This record gives sequence, C-alpha cells and structure tokens, in this order.
Amino acid sequence: MWRFLYQRVGKVLQTNRRSLNLAVSILSIMIFCFSTVFAQSNLSLNGQVVDKNDGTLIQNAHIEIDGLGVAVSSDNNGIFSIEHVPPGLYSFNISADGYFDTSLVRIDIESDITRFLRIELTPKIYQLNKIVVEGKKQNITSDRVTIISRNEIIQSKSKELSEVLESIEGISIQKTGPSGESQVKIRGSKPGHVLILIDGQKINGSGSGLADLGGIPIEMIEQIELYKGGASAEFGPDALAGAINIITRPAGLFEDISFEVKNGWANWGTKSTDLNISNPIAVKNFSSRWHYTTKKSDGDFYFSYSPGNIGGADTTHIGTRINNHSKSDNFFVSGIYKPSAKLFLNYSGRYYDASRGIPDRATRQNETAGFTDQRRLITTALNYKSSEKHQLEFELGYSQFKQHFLDIDTAKTLRYDSKFVNDIYSIKHYQSYRLLHGNISRYSLTYGHESLDHTDSLRPQLSMGYSSRNNFSIQTSVNQKVNLSALKLIDILSADATIRYDYSYTDKDSTSYQDTVKSNSTAKFSPKFGVAISKGEKVLFILRASYGKSFRLPTLNALFWKGDALSSGNPGLKPEKSEHSEAGFEFKWMSNSISLSSGMTYFHSSIKDLVVWLPNSQGVWRPINRAKAQITGHEDFVHISLLKNKIRLSYQNTVTAALNKTPGKNSYGKRLTFSPAYITTLSARLNFSPFYLSYSIRMVDKAYTLEANTRPYPSYRLDDINFGMDYNLSDHWQLKLTAKIENLHDFDYVLMTLYPMPGRQSSLFVGLNYNLRKENQ
Repeated sequence: MWRFLYQRVGKVLQTNRRSLNLAVSILSIMIFCFSTVFAQSNLSLNGQVVDKNDGTLIQNAHIEIDGLGVAVSSDNNGIFSIEHVPPGLYSFNISADGYFDTSLVRIDIESDITRFLRIELTPKIYQLNKIVVEGKKQNITSDRVTIISRNEIIQSKSKELSEVLESIEGISIQKTGPSGESQVKIRGSKPGHVLILIDGQKINGSGSGLADLGGIPIEMIEQIELYKGGASAEFGPDALAGAINIITRPAGLFEDISFEVKNGWANWGTKSTDLNISNPIAVKNFSSRWHYTTKKSDGDFYFSYSPGNIGGADTTHIGTRINNHSKSDNFFVSGIYKPSAKLFLNYSGRYYDASRGIPDRATRQNETAGFTDQRRLITTALNYKSSEKHQLEFELGYSQFKQHFLDIDTAKTLRYDSKFVNDIYSIKHYQSYRLLHGNISRYSLTYGHESLDHTDSLRPQLSMGYSSRNNFSIQTSVNQKVNLSALKLIDILSADATIRYDYSYTDKDSTSYQDTVKSNSTAKFSPKFGVAISKGEKVLFILRASYGKSFRLPTLNALFWKGDALSSGNPGLKPEKSEHSEAGFEFKWMSNSISLSSGMTYFHSSIKDLVVWLPNSQGVWRPINRAKAQITGHEDFVHISLLKNKIRLSYQNTVTAALNKTPGKNSYGKRLTFSPAYITTLSARLNFSPFYLSYSIRMVDKAYTLEANTRPYPSYRLDDINFGMDYNLSDHWQLKLTAKIENLHDFDYVLMTLYPMPGRQSSLFVGLNYNLRKENQ
C-alpha cells in the first residue's frame, strides 16, 4: 500500500513539475514581501518647524520625505514625528502657508538613533502698494490670551519670572521687599484672585489663596500662558481675575547637549549660583532639562519714606530694614519621552527649600521672627494622538507646601510657633476632536483634592487641625473657524464657547471657637463665550470680544480659622463671584526689516460677595460676604521692531477704575485700596550681537491705603537698565555677562502699607555655557 502511494505521488510530481516550480516561486516572493513588511525599521524621525526670524512655532507645516511617499503635518507646537524610517540618506521638502518652501538634502538616518530636525522657514515677502510686508499664518482667538514663548523670554534677557510678567500690560507685581514674596495682580485685582499653575498644577496655597513666584527658574520655562479677566471656565475655582499657567514641560524632543554655570552678585550681600544642564542622560527618544539654584542674601537695606500719607503719621520714617535675610535651594527637572509619533509622556518636578526673616512693619520691626518654606511639585502628562482628528491626554499632579513660622525674642520667650502642611492632588482627563473643517471640540474631567493641616505649638487650643476640600468638574468647549474671505470685509470668523461645572465639598475634623459647623459645599457653572474676526495675513486686523462668569472659593483659613475671643473663621461663606467682559482690536504690519503691532482692549468686571473681615456685635473679627466692586478700564500697547528685531521700542499702558460698590458705606464709589489709576511702561531694547542693552521706565499712579481714599501713596517712577553680552569663545563655548541697575534714580516708594521698598539696586551675573548641538541640517 505504501509503495503504491509513493508511486502515485511521484507520478503526480513529475506530471506537474512546471506548476510546482511556479507555486514555489510565488510562495518565495510572498514570504519575502511579508518578511519585508513585518520587519519594518524601528527608527523614528522627530522635529520642530519654526520661523527663522523670531522663532515662532509653525503649525500645519507639510513635511515630506522624497522617495518614501511619507508626509506628515506639524502640530500646534510645530512638532512632527515620522516612524519606521529605514536607515539611509534622505531629502525632505517642507512647506507652510506664508513661508518659502525649503528642502533638506542628504540627511543620514542611522541605526539605533532618533534624529531631531530643527527646521527654520523664511517668511515670504510681498509687495502691496509699494509697502513690503511679511506673510505669516495667524491663529486668532476671541480673548487676548497672551502667550510668551521660550524664545521671547530668552530675547528679553530677564533674570526673574516677575520681570517677564511685569512687561505685559495689565500685570503688576506686589512685593514686600527684595527677599519677600512676589505675587501677581491682574487689572487691579487682589493677588489671591489670580490662579497660578505650573504645568497645569495649582500652586496657590489652600490656606491663604496666595501664590509666590519666587523660586521658579526662568531657564526652565518653555512657555507662559496668561489669561487676563476671569478664567474659571478654563481652569475652575480661584481664577476670579485671571490665571497664569507656567509651562516647563518640553513640547518635543531636543538634541542639544549643554550645561551652564552662572554666578551672581547684588546689593545687601546677595549671592547666587545657577547650574543648568540639558540632556545629561543619553537615552533614545528622551530629552530632559535640569536646574539647580542656591541663593543667599543679608537683605537689610536702608529706607526712607515720608508720609503724612501712610499709617496716619506725619513723620518721615528713616532706618535700616532689619531681619530681611533669606536663603534658598531650588532644584527643578523636566523632560519628555516620545516612543512613537502618536504617544509621548512629559513630566516636571521641583524641590524648593528656603528660610527667611519676617521683618514686620517698618514702624514695628521684628529682629527675631522667621519662617521656613518647603515646596514640592510633581506633574506628568500622557498624550496619545490616535488620529489627526482625535487626541487623548491624562494628567497627574501633586504639590506640597510646608511652612513653619517661629518667633523667639531676645529674652528667649516664644511669641508664636505655627506649622502648616498643604497637599494638593489633581487628576485630569482630556479628549479633543476635529469634527468639522476648522473645528476643535474638547471635553475634560477633573478631580482635585486639597488638604491643610495646621498646628499651633504655642497655643494648641487654637490649632485648626485637618481640613480638606474635594472638587469634581466637567468641562466642554468648542471652537469653530470659518473662512469668509468671499465677503471681502472678513477673512476668518472664529467663535468659541466653553462651559464648566464644578462641585466642591470642604470639611474639617474639629469645630472652631465660635462655630460648630464643620463643612461647606458649592456647585457652580462657569460659562464663557467669544467671537473674533480677522482681515488680511500680510497686514492683519483683528476684532475680538468675550463674556464670561468666574468664581473663587473661600480659603480654608477664612472658613475654619480656629479663633479665640478676638477672631474666628466663618464656615458659612459663599464663593466670590465675577461677571466679566472685554472687547478689543489689534493691528499688525511687517516689512522686510520693520514690524509694527498695536492694539487696545476695553474690559469690565462686576464682583460680588467679596470676603472682608469685620468685627461683629461681640467685637470678634470674622470674614463675611459683604463687599462689591466694579473694575473697568483699558489696556493699550504699541511695539515697533527695527532691523529684524535688533531694535525694539514698546509702549504699554493700563488705565483702571477699580471702584468700591458696597452699598451703605461712605466708601461707595471710592477707589479700591492699593489700586493705581494707571501703570505706563516705556522700554527700548538693542541687540547687536554680541552686545545688548535695554532701558525701561515704569510710571505708577498714586494708590490709596484707606477705603475712604483719604491717604494715598504718592505716584512713583522706576527706571531700570540692563546691559551685557553673549560672547562666543568657540563653536561650543559662550561667555555671558549681564549687569543690571534697578530703580536707577533711587526713588522712595511703597507697595504695601508700612512695607517700604529698597532704593537703587545693582546686580552682576557671569555665566559660562557649553553647547553641543548635533548637526542635522
């Protein structure tokens, strides 16, 4: 039987030899093709497309690889990524609206590396009625959200975050001295009405509601997003007057390997050392930045102010501001891991440790009080782009603040000993869709948890104990852009709508001296609507308007302060609420070597249920929702750049009428305290490599210290000069020198009652930078 089968199979094979050979050939080809398909290269190519003149990130740029038939577009940060690129030499063609096409040739894609290309495009030059203008694609929004890029921060030569922010109209910085905290005010607001975030994570303290900008290294900042006016629709509670999101996490991979060490010296024994490192760890698809700063200052400075207008005294106060010392160590890290074109993970972390004296008021100085301040921050974001029309993002954040206030006088008597531990957690989920052409729809879910633990070691009965707050929110937003160029008068119409719902529940573990209530809850909707229209790309006009509502939750101190016979919290407090609107216009024009931008924004805000501390019938001071306010005004600016931004002239002005609208008070219609009627800044900047020079004049109107407007601080003027050089010692080494003189004319001024500011200040910074940029062009 087996022999018979063997003979039959042999006969079949001989009869069908040709067919068999053909089948084997086809099978071999198929195996080869499938092996080729499934053995794709694991190499990837990443890059960023930017404007050659000013570093502006270019979105929707088209990047194509010759010979592969592969093409991608850059995202909102100018970032693009191409996966599975076989090793070899390639040429790239890049194009974008308003820019000249460019090509890169013979780019070597090697095994086991991820290349990063920084592609610079040159703006197109057009001739219109004998006026030369430069074309760029513009992205318009309905409210004037200010975006400050890393490139702009570098060009400003600022040394602190507060300097960058104060260069923006509508922004002012409140300080208590050279070593004191720096807090932001927007359009005449209180500092506690402005929400401050680092990479989306709140850093306002739960107890006071305040945030300190100190210790945020400017070298780590990728971008600053500044929202003026209420921003609860975007960020939820506590953005009553606006929000500032400081982004340190990089948007894309970068290849530069660099380190910089910098030493600084300033008045009052101030010394600082900075160390910055980029990409110290060589890992595929991974980039990181590291920063460390140590700073120490004696801080004691001479002061003189003479008010008959301050503190009710008609004498001139002269002396030395004592106990103004400070010492801090600050470590910051951020980075990105991008294993594929669709998926990336970025993160940031911070550890800050400081000690500082508490000098108290100038008329009652304290030489022994002080506090320690520890801050920790961890954020991470996972972003997955499933398609060009759909994107998901998950964010986790944690921040902690530990503060210890202690005063032991010269007689070794303990005056106070108070500790606060504040933890803030957040979990966020975002999804965005492009449902129609020109449409972006987005929704988010957020959970936040805050806790505050207060211990009074001197008087344990006054310890607040443990308080916590949970916040749940859901938000949806839609933005639609429509091309209306057929109408002649309008090119682009942009309309957007955002609505957010927040539910907050706050409780504590014990009752206060005055109250038995241990909880507080709030549910609020925060809407915002806006529209903007634009005309032109070469010569651009923009009109915009927006309307919204915002709120701020009562601080945990105001709710649950465990008072004594003189003070107490109020767990029945309601949120402070605002209704705000703005309308404005903007004009931009650019030629081959000259650019001009100008604009004006009118704003209006009505605020009610403001929290004020007042004595009750028993003489106990408690916070209540009583005050109302109305803030109106306008911001205007003009920026002129000459010789391709080598010379820049700026005028910025904010006029604010911040009025008390609390019924039944003699202060009705009076100006709010510490709110000047105008702040005007004139500045000039020269940048002729390797040297640069900037000069600014900041003029501030008088501000009243009492609600009745009977005692004003006088107006003042501050002149600052900043000059230095960035000198290239070689292809990789650079020497940096910066000298700065603040308050050049030694003006006496005060920002807070009985807290005089120092006179003329000078500083010098010397830095050495090493940069190894991998050639990719």
